[in-house]
Amino acid sequence: MERDLKEMSLEELWKLFPIMLQEHQPQWKLWYQEEAGQLRGVIGESLLALHHGGSTAVKGLLAKPTVDIFGEMDWQRPDRNTVERLEADGWILMTEGEVENRRRLQFGKGYTPNGFAERVFHLHLRMPGDCEELYFRDYLRAHPKAAVEYGELKRSLQPQYEHDRDGYTAAKTEFVNACTQRAKEEFPHRYGRAEILQVETGRKRYLPLLLLADEQESMIDRYLEDGELYVLNLDGIPAGCMVLQPVEEGCEIKNLAVAEEFQGFGYGRRLVDMAVRRCRRAGWKTLFVGTGESPLTLPFYQACGFQYSHRIQGFFTEYYDHPIWEGGRLLEDMIYLKKDLE
Repeated sequence: MERDLKEMSLEELWKLFPIMLQEHQPQWKLWYQEEAGQLRGVIGESLLALHHGGSTAVKGLLAKPTVDIFGEMDWQRPDRNTVERLEADGWILMTEGEVENRRRLQFGKGYTPNGFAERVFHLHLRMPGDCEELYFRDYLRAHPKAAVEYGELKRSLQPQYEHDRDGYTAAKTEFVNACTQRAKEEFPHRYGRAEILQVETGRKRYLPLLLLADEQESMIDRYLEDGELYVLNLDGIPAGCMVLQPVEEGCEIKNLAVAEEFQGFGYGRRLVDMAVRRCRRAGWKTLFVGTGESPLTLPFYQACGFQYSHRIQGFFTEYYDHPIWEGGRLLEDMIYLKKDLE
């Protein structure tokens, strides 16, 4: 009869699940993407953002074949229903506690009484802005020599700490902390505390951000005053914005922009998710967005669940006083996408 993992001692668990290292595997990114999609459905709208962290998120880095997922939540303390839903989906609650008054939950998936399953995951649920590990990931991505050094450190430690996970982690702490501190200096506020606030007055002060998504001010003036402006702040610094406007069939994203230094870190998707919540609260059944036929924006919205709706031919050539280029392509038609919210 198989023993329940909860009945095993720490020493027994470490023996069953030793420290094993592998060269980087391309499928780890796919595993993250598939599991992240599943998690969004399981946790629901309380999940603000998901990130692929840990060594499996750094191309070329030696790693334990365990995919780390960091989730930022929009509540002070995750409720028990979230834990129950995750456990029903195969997750095991491993630790629950607080660090500097910030709630943290860690789950595992892929741990069986017979050892590791084919896919193994760790899920770290945190408060917004409480994901320092992402700074370390980004530093290794930006500094390949540091990544090589880190891989060599792990390889040297593995024989001694094969059955001692706490000792293995502690032996890496000095290196990790030093890189994390350098990353914070190099990438200030990248993973700061994020807040999305509605702005009622003084909207034109956010024009530099708005122009990133719509580069003609006279076009912005058409919807800025009547629309709902939301600004995403990181540690109080404006990092992104979005304008929503009700339309006959639902609501439309008229402008969505993220400052260049904060692009690629999930903040655009966070704004889209906030628009979805706003629409549902208002009872709007469809969220629209119009964009150019750009290789930069179309894939982003499609990844957020939008599908093709219709096309307005010659929109950019008719309404803009200069050619609009994006991603090396001259924009002509407006492509409307929609996301059904029922």
